[in-house]
Amino acid sequence: MIQLGTAILGLWTFIKDLPEYYKTISFKDPLCAVILSIHAVMIVGLILSMKSALGSLVIIFILLGFSYLTSWIDEFLRSNVTLLLEKKYISTDYFFVKGKFVAAVWTVPIFFYTVFFSLCLILTLLKEILQECRKRVSKTGSSHNSRHEETVDEVGGSHATEKSAANNAHMHGSTSSPDEYNRHNKHHVGHSKHHGGHGAHASHKHGK
Repeated sequence: MIQLGTAILGLWTFIKDLPEYYKTISFKDPLCAVILSIHAVMIVGLILSMKSALGSLVIIFILLGFSYLTSWIDEFLRSNVTLLLEKKYISTDYFFVKGKFVAAVWTVPIFFYTVFFSLCLILTLLKEILQECRKRVSKTGSSHNSRHEETVDEVGGSHATEKSAANNAHMHGSTSSPDEYNRHNKHHVGHSKHHGGHGAHASHKHGK
């Protein structure tokens, strides 16, 4: 716990002193210009790869690998500081404090824009996930509505069929066939004759 607190305090002190430390660095030096060019290329690559999540992840992992090599880069530059001064790649010895120069011009910038583009990538992925969920919900709703409309059409068609069948049955029931009409007429004639016979018989009795 004490080591963690000491590390956090040292990191905070380092970040707080960075603005003053940057003032002591001549960014016109060839070594600084090369480092800044690498940062610019990485940032442009991240911007161009924002449309591809896989491309952004590849560049982010490359940057994390570069930041992991901070101690190795610092040791290499510190061991060749004399050559760098002779070739005028740097105008002064920036390596009198171990690791501070490389951390200031290499690791800290990589950390900040890697975190920034990682957050942008996460937000982009979340946006795509939400859009996909909305599309699925809309497709589900449209398919449910289409099934409901088909069910309503089937029910309406069955009701119409039943109504048509009932109308046909009613029409057939109310319309008499010719045979039934003839039987009805014969029955009516026979009934009339029967009443005529009863009338004649009554008249004959009355005459007597």
